[in-house]
Amino acid sequence: MHSITVQFDYDFTKTPACSTKVTTACAKTFDVYDISGDKPYFLFSIPVPQNAQGVMKGITATSPRMLFAIGRHRIGVSAQMPNGEKSPPRDCKVIIEIKADNPPNPPASH
Repeated sequence: MHSITVQFDYDFTKTPACSTKVTTACAKTFDVYDISGDKPYFLFSIPVPQNAQGVMKGITATSPRMLFAIGRHRIGVSAQMPNGEKSPPRDCKVIIEIKADNPPNPPASH
């Protein structure tokens, strides 16, 4: 079981954050995908930061603990609109490597 932390920048001047005043053509959430294979695999969602506006750098979130295969994974983030439309996760991507957990040390013998 592993968790991953993603950090990315987003320009809310192009697509504003959803709010009580802005309810269409806005970013409602960010979805994180493993895009290593042919089809994106949904991992978890990130809420849009409160009072998001302009260019925001360093939006950060950590996934719940989940099963990841050991090896390299291409992770992508997508902005989701209220109507379900999403930006392509391949536009915002990074490669991570999941390594095998270190086995616990054997107990010392006396």
